[in-house]
Amino acid sequence: MKHFLFLVLLGLSIGLNAQTNNNLYEVDPRALNHYTQSEIIAMDALTIAQLNYVFRDSYVVNTMKPCPICPELDLSTFDVYQYQRELKTRKRVYLTNPGHPIDILTTIELDAELDRIKNELQSTIQQN
Repeated sequence: MKHFLFLVLLGLSIGLNAQTNNNLYEVDPRALNHYTQSEIIAMDALTIAQLNYVFRDSYVVNTMKPCPICPELDLSTFDVYQYQRELKTRKRVYLTNPGHPIDILTTIELDAELDRIKNELQSTIQQN
């Protein structure tokens, strides 16, 4: 009975691990413009979480000033990889003219956030 339970748990563990690595939908679709499917499949949960942060949250849309003539931004197509990050100063870019500015986080800010994600994920794993 112990061997059977061990085999069931082992099978579930392997199945969940394979399922996590093979689900490309977990990775932001913009990553497919920069990484091959095999590279993405080989990524661990931490790398995927950090990669998703880069594509989804490593910039801030500045909507402080009302702009009724500004077209709506489609951030699902915004590719932050197209821009060089600055070390200490946020880079400001515009997708439309007129438009709301997008401030890309600095390298220092990005590194801090990626470390935070790493620490959170490691803390979650240790608690489980």
